[in-house]
This record gives sequence, C-alpha cells and structure tokens, in this order.
Amino acid sequence: MSNQHRMEVLEQMKSNIAADYDALVHSTNEIFLHHKNELSKIHQKKLADLEEWFQNEQKSAENIANGEHYQNDSDLEDKMQQISTRIGDFLAYKQKVLNEKFPEAAKFFIEHGYNSPILFSYQKDPPQFTPSVEIDTSDEPLFTQDEIERDLAIFQDTTIASIQKSMPYQRLLKGLQNGDQAVLTVKGMPPLPGTIGKVFDDMFEFKMMNNKPLSITYQAIARGQATIEPR
Repeated sequence: MSNQHRMEVLEQMKSNIAADYDALVHSTNEIFLHHKNELSKIHQKKLADLEEWFQNEQKSAENIANGEHYQNDSDLEDKMQQISTRIGDFLAYKQKVLNEKFPEAAKFFIEHGYNSPILFSYQKDPPQFTPSVEIDTSDEPLFTQDEIERDLAIFQDTTIASIQKSMPYQRLLKGLQNGDQAVLTVKGMPPLPGTIGKVFDDMFEFKMMNNKPLSITYQAIARGQATIEPR
C-alpha cells in the first residue's frame, strides 16, 4: 500500500470519527439513539407499574374506608335499637310497679277499656346485647405450646419440605448466587433492582440499592407471590 493510499485511508477514518463524534454531541448517533430509546421504554414501564400500584393501593384504601363507614352505620343503628329497648323495658317496669301498688285502680281502668300503649310486658332480666360473632373472653389459651409446636413441625415437614424437594432453590433462583445483580418483583409492587445476598436452605437475602436486605422465602417464589430475575 502506497503512502498516498495510507494517507487517504487515515483521512477517511479521521472524517468518520469526527462525524460519529459530531452525531454523539448532537444526539443523532444511532447507538446513542438506540440506548436512549431502550432507557425510555424502561422508564415508561416503571412509571406504568408505579401507576398500577398506586391505583391498587387507592382502591384498597377506598374499600377499607367503605367497610369502616358501613360498620360505623351498623353500630349506630344497633346502639339506637338498644336505647329504644332499654327505654321500653323501663316504661314496662313502671307500668308493672303501678299495677302492683294500685291493683284496684289498675283493675278499674282495664275493666273500663283502658289499653296500655306498651305492647310488651316487663321482663325482670331483659336479654343483654350479644355480638353477632361470639367472642371467647377466657384467658386460657386455645392451644397448648406442645400442640402449637407439633402443628408447626407437621406443616414444615409436609409443605415447605415438599416444595423444596420438588423445586430446588437453585432452579427458583435461576442460577443466581451471592453478589449477582437481580430484579425482585413482589406481587402488586414495582420491580426492585438489587443484588443477591446470603443464600440459605429455605430463603435468601435480597439487598436493594440502599443495601437494605430483604428476606425472601422460596415458598413465596414457588407460589408466585414474588419473582426474581437476573439483571
């Protein structure tokens, strides 16, 4: 290759570099535009996930508020009914006392067509208010400590162990190990970027960008409550 040809090649390379740099400065470089577009898609996806999470939380809060309003109205109606019942019992009691203290007068009025406006009779021990759901107020525990520990052991042996045997944590973690970058998505929440922390037999640590660790069980992954993906 002659010196003249080499100079022409170098000039062309120099021109290409200058053109690429100029395109980068003016944001017209194809590679730059490609990555810019991809980042924009990721940004929009995160905004959409955040908006969905916000809508879900708002709907949940509204449902809770509606339930509280309904409960409050029901309590008011029930208390008003109790007041009416107590007053009626008191009036019936007064009528009973009058009839007992002045039996001849009571007999006279009744024989002459007097009808008591009180349509129910006095009860010595009127029924007390009972909630719609029976509540056990006993201090005695429903289960002994031995029964609780035995049930927990059975649950661990039949549920967690079976999940671990049928779906090894290596497969649930998709090959991710301590220190690997990953994206954790908890159901109903936006994706969380971070790294895999310590890996145990029944759970693993997920460190977010602020280094705050979260403990995630393989059971949550297996049941679809959360997902973990390489980043």
